[in-house]
Amino acid sequence: MQRSQKESRARIFCMLFAYVVFANQAAVADSITSTWVGNSGNWSDPNQWDTNPVYPNNGGSNTFTAILTGSGSNYALDVPVTIDNLAMQGSNSTLTISAQTLNVNNQINVQLDGSGNSSNGISVLNGGTLTGGTFNNYGTLTLDANSVVSVSALNSLATNGSPVIQATNGSQLSVAGDLVTNSAVPFGSLTADSSTITVGGDFYSAVSTLTNSTVTVTGTLRNDNLGYTYSGTGNSLTAASANNQTGYLQADAGGFIGITGVLTNDNGTLYASSGGSITAGSITNSGGSITVDSGSLLTVNGALSNGSSNGDGQLTLSNASSATVSGPLTIGSPASTLYLSGSGNTMSVGDLTNAGTLSIDSGSTLTSAGNFTNLSGGVLSGGTYNLGGTLAYNGAVSGSTIQTIDTNTSVNLNGGIITPDGGVTNALDGLNTINSGGSLSLSNTGGLSLSGGL
Repeated sequence: MQRSQKESRARIFCMLFAYVVFANQAAVADSITSTWVGNSGNWSDPNQWDTNPVYPNNGGSNTFTAILTGSGSNYALDVPVTIDNLAMQGSNSTLTISAQTLNVNNQINVQLDGSGNSSNGISVLNGGTLTGGTFNNYGTLTLDANSVVSVSALNSLATNGSPVIQATNGSQLSVAGDLVTNSAVPFGSLTADSSTITVGGDFYSAVSTLTNSTVTVTGTLRNDNLGYTYSGTGNSLTAASANNQTGYLQADAGGFIGITGVLTNDNGTLYASSGGSITAGSITNSGGSITVDSGSLLTVNGALSNGSSNGDGQLTLSNASSATVSGPLTIGSPASTLYLSGSGNTMSVGDLTNAGTLSIDSGSTLTSAGNFTNLSGGVLSGGTYNLGGTLAYNGAVSGSTIQTIDTNTSVNLNGGIITPDGGVTNALDGLNTINSGGSLSLSNTGGLSLSGGL
């Protein structure tokens, strides 16, 4: 009896010991680094990995970090795989995910090669899917043929290399956080054609060429530091706000840029051309230029501030273009300009304030439906007005006549008119005083009749 009890206790002890040993082994085996040792081949071929007879694919208690180190290698994902981390090292190599799925729970790192060049890349093709956490891209990311890439953050980085992101033919790129392509020089590039890009955070754009695609940014479009963003044929680019500091932001050939909130154009270029359209909640143009050309459209749902003490602004409409500013338009500094160049341009604004130069060519019209703040009590004060076309303001708000041109105010008429009632009368007909430092120039009176006794 005693012997039986001793044997039973011994068996229990052995079982407990075996369990502890197994548990320790399992704990040691939880995280495995698997390195590619072959040349080109399929992911599921264990001979390509130093963990042979297994290839990296999370299962049971085992999780994997996969390291691709080939030179001139083509790695083909031929089975669905989930791993914890992926690092592409080596040089001139490509991981192809065609009609398969790769899930990376944590980081994806496409690194520079040994010479500091962007020669490595990942291609997601033919409905393939890549998901991951933070994606640090020093190489090339290609999406094509209805493929999907979904990551928590995407950083296209560079030192010597020039990282590339390309999305074409119905592909979808989704970034839950920030998409960064302009953190270092030389900048990275992003090209989208017939695809969808969604950014849950901010989009730091460097060189972005977007056509026939939908790009949605929940945060701020940051087209700074000489960034270039082009929204071309059939493209829609929308963001909650935008900073275009020393950047170039263009809507061309029917392309659309829509900014819900503030668009800040500090020392940058904002350009709508060939039927392009730009919409913003408000625009601050300090030291920058805004051009609306060739049948294009600018819509501002709030205020447009064109120039300030921090920098002069230039705003130009040309070749039958139009602009609508629901709030006030301010030409905010002496060297700031608003120019309706050529005929067929129309611009409507709320309040109008001119501390710079307002020029309207023949056949073009600027209409202020609110308060023309330069005109009060019959005195036109501040700004330069070069008028071949029509400056129309609301006479019911600002008064129907201009009796005095004040100091530091210049009116140059070349067939143009300032009218309080849509062109029926000329507000300057009642002019009787030009104060010292003010001026009136008449190269073409346009029917002006000075009945005020000047």
